[in-house]
Amino acid sequence: NKRYEEAAEAYQECNRQLPDLFWCYAYSVVAYMELGREEEAKNAVKEVLRINPNFSTDGFVVVIKLDETRARFKKLLNQAGLK
Repeated sequence: NKRYEEAAEAYQECNRQLPDLFWCYAYSVVAYMELGREEEAKNAVKEVLRINPNFSTDGFVVVIKLDETRARFKKLLNQAGLK
């Protein structure tokens, strides 16, 4: 959990510095969901869709090499409300 906490902090900083870059918010969703912080994840989902209304989880996770990681990220993004 410590790694996800660190990731969430890093993505929060990314979101502050680059507020119109959807991938920072999308990775925030994953970190928040791993930490059980669903409300923060849902807020990040809103930002993803604000920036990129056509966001696709399949398109987003395609660059992840490990099948297990790709599947996990897709599942978490879907659970948070992204398709």
